[in-house]
Amino acid sequence: MKSPRRTLAYAALALLVAGTAGCTAAASQMQQEEQQQTQQQMTDLQDRVEQLQSQLDEANSSIQSLRDERDRLQQDNRELQHEVQSLEQEKTQLEEQVASASSQNEELNERIASLEGTIRTLRSRIAARERTITEKDERIASLESEVAGLDSQVNDLRSQVSSLQAERDNLQTQLDETIASKNGTITLLIVLLVIAVLAAGGAVFWGMRK
Repeated sequence: MKSPRRTLAYAALALLVAGTAGCTAAASQMQQEEQQQTQQQMTDLQDRVEQLQSQLDEANSSIQSLRDERDRLQQDNRELQHEVQSLEQEKTQLEEQVASASSQNEELNERIASLEGTIRTLRSRIAARERTITEKDERIASLESEVAGLDSQVNDLRSQVSSLQAERDNLQTQLDETIASKNGTITLLIVLLVIAVLAAGGAVFWGMRK
């Protein structure tokens, strides 16, 4: 038959272990929830970084395409301008010939008129190309500004991801330390209670012998 002291000691031991375990579980649950929230934030930021990086790649590709088209148009304009210069030289020569050769006046005048029409057409094409080049330059400047903004956002988000990773690692370390500390405390309390129970039992035993 168990003595009252031993029964009380066992009951105290059970209550203490249950209470300590409950506190440990609650603390561990809170730290795990914080760690999960931090991990989710980090995942969301990484997704945003990938989205911005994709937009950045598309913008850079568009810039390169526009630059290539602009360079081609500039080369076309240089060729057209060279052709205009050649035609103007030919026109000048023909005008000089008109002045010195009245017999060929009508034919040369027709040729001059034709050349003037061609020159006007080419100049119109050059003006149109220059407007297109200006539009391309403006679009390139706009995309470069957008790229700069995306670069800044990507760098900021990467910095936040690094910070959250460090916070997550710190929370994991705190969680591990808390669990280890609580487990050590429980073990120590169990040992002390067992010693107390054994001491109480020994006292009862010696009392009965007396």
